[in-house]
Amino acid sequence: MSNIGPNQDNQWHFPHPEELAAHLEIALIRDTVDFGLTPCIPGGTYVQLGHGRKFIENWIHIDYPYWNAEKDPYIPMPDNSVDGIATYNMLDHISNPREVIADCQRIMKDGAWLVAIVPHYLGALAHSCLDHKSQFAIDTWPDIVNGYARYDPIQDGNGLDELEIDFNAIFGLKEANIFLVTKFTRKPR
Repeated sequence: MSNIGPNQDNQWHFPHPEELAAHLEIALIRDTVDFGLTPCIPGGTYVQLGHGRKFIENWIHIDYPYWNAEKDPYIPMPDNSVDGIATYNMLDHISNPREVIADCQRIMKDGAWLVAIVPHYLGALAHSCLDHKSQFAIDTWPDIVNGYARYDPIQDGNGLDELEIDFNAIFGLKEANIFLVTKFTRKPR
């Protein structure tokens, strides 16, 4: 249903919603919301950081203990080698997620995408695990990418200025489980 758009009178028309998800899409759809694409390039290289027990088929899975992002944010991949990266509920477990995202810039090809999903600080999930070291609000990534959140002058050269944000929204299945969903794209070098 997501290919439907407003007609010339700026009115939306939908087929009969047969699934609850279709009702949700009708309720949430807005002219300005573009969920964006995470295209799969044939033969492309895709990395899943911190997969836990959730594996995406045909992707490279990098997680603890092979890679300990808390001790070393360097991702064991060559520069300019990755077409897409996904990380789900991992960045909240490290104390400086900005360093990991900055290293994602290094391994991403021009135009590559990064999807980061983390618990939003207002949700119970953000506070229910004693291993959580970082919290995220809707403005966390835009502030860092746009240079508004420079925490330390020494790190100014380690910013996220090579990324742009294509999508940044809060989602939740219930109030306790609220997530921040962000899609970044690597700017051309």
